[in-house]
Amino acid sequence: NAAACVDPPAAAGIATGASHSCARFTDGSVRCWGRNIFGELGDGTSTGRPSPAAVPGLSGVVDVTASSSGTCVVFADGVVRCWGNYNGPLLTLNPSAPIPELSDVVELRGGNSHFCARLSGGSVRCWGGNGRGQLGNGSPNGDSMPVPVAVVNLSGVTKLAAGNEHNCAIVTGG
Repeated sequence: NAAACVDPPAAAGIATGASHSCARFTDGSVRCWGRNIFGELGDGTSTGRPSPAAVPGLSGVVDVTASSSGTCVVFADGVVRCWGNYNGPLLTLNPSAPIPELSDVVELRGGNSHFCARLSGGSVRCWGGNGRGQLGNGSPNGDSMPVPVAVVNLSGVTKLAAGNEHNCAIVTGG
């Protein structure tokens, strides 16, 4: 059987949440494992898995990131899809439709309960929990945002990092 002799794809990226992990492979697929209380494994269930299992329906993934209880991926065309608890109050057990208000995403990072995306033009948009103002949009702390909002007074971003309830960026010129 020739199919049995094909080497599996190699891992090309990994993301870890509070109790789950997901790996991106060179063939553009994603596999996740760990606890799955919020659907963070993307397999349509809330059943945990001790070993990696494919997230159905994904191909062409170029980046994967995780929050404490959610997972998001970026596709080659800059579109983002997420699952689990990725936008504050709502949960989804399968990869979502493309996240609105996002295009040309080149980098994606997840914090405790939020995600931030760097766009090709150097701007940043964030969504999810905002308990400490981590979305950077000037809204009152505690106002979670289910869709991405622009980070104010930030441009020329070349690298992005997300922490528990904060974010950092490197801008043009270092």
